[in-house]
Parts: sequence; structure tokens; C-alpha cells
Amino acid sequence: NETEARRLQLRSGEPIFRIHRVRTHNDVPLMVEESTVPQARFPGLAQEGDVSPSIVVLAHHYGVLLGRAEERIGVAAAKGEVAKSLKVAEGTPLLTLDCVVYAIDGRPIEWRLARCHLRENHYLAEMN
Repeated sequence: NETEARRLQLRSGEPIFRIHRVRTHNDVPLMVEESTVPQARFPGLAQEGDVSPSIVVLAHHYGVLLGRAEERIGVAAAKGEVAKSLKVAEGTPLLTLDCVVYAIDGRPIEWRLARCHLRENHYLAEMN
């Protein structure tokens, strides 16, 4: 869609992959992620089966060197499938993470929108 194309600096209609992940800790869902990556950077990803690897794993597998990431943090109310996946009531406040990861050449390689209900946990982002 238009937002994905803009966030990944793609021309309208360029093919993408969408990756859905639910992250858990001790079998408790903490985060629902929706990631979009350009198909041109990850050819063959669709043939790899029903996997949802992180951008670090994908980059390593496809020989993409990671550069930097920009992440915006906010708050939003849980709705619909996100509330169900996180096992919280609709309206529960969630941490939102809107992140674009760039390759070393400066081109965006992933746009990720995550919604988190951390309970007693915390969110730590490290990029080395």
C-alpha cells in the first residue's frame, strides 16, 4: 500500500513481503509485529515456508549488511486481532513501536509496526 511504499522508499506497486510475528516470553504473548520487507532484497523468501525470522536473521541469510534503525515509540489502545493475540481486553493501553531498519547503503529494508503489552517485563533494543 501507499504507506509501505513510502516507509520503504519503494515505487508504488513494487512487490513486498509481509511478515506477521507474535513474540512471547514464558509462553505469554508480549508483542505483535507486522513487518514489511522489499521482495527485491529478499528473493526466494516465499519459498522458505512458514517462517517469520527477524530482520537480523534475514539480513544475514541474504547477505544484507545492516546499518541503522529509527524507532518511534507511542501508546495506543488494543483492538481486534491484536487484543486477541496479546490476550488483553480491547482498550488496554499498548506500547507501539514504529521502526524502519536501514541497510548499510542507506536503503530501508524493513518497516515494522509492533504493539506490546509488556506486563512486568521491559523492552530493550540493541543494535551492534
